[in-house]
Amino acid sequence: MTITVSTADPRSLKALALLAGADRWQKGHTRDGRSFYAVPSQSGEVLHMADTRACTCRDYERRQQACKHVLAVRLHVARLQAQQPRRRPAWRHAPEQLAAASRHYEALMADHFGEEG
Repeated sequence: MTITVSTADPRSLKALALLAGADRWQKGHTRDGRSFYAVPSQSGEVLHMADTRACTCRDYERRQQACKHVLAVRLHVARLQAQQPRRRPAWRHAPEQLAAASRHYEALMADHFGEEG
């Protein structure tokens, strides 16, 4: 995920200021399972429901583009993902490797239990 933040964009600067309080945001889920955060307004009197795509604030509703709340959530989510340990990829074996391992297993079991199984 690439997030562009610019010192020339007031929304970016405000998003960075909001991000400083992200540890106090409450996380919720919509009925369909989509996650969102309750991000405070600048005055702190109103909470805006925002995720990485949309927000309930007037700025987003008017422009239909990322507002400071959406940018702050994007930055927060990116930070959380960066802190997660990297998962090792699942082992992928070629079909011939699986077939050879299966034959080896069957031979071991036949030796161990006899051919009757």
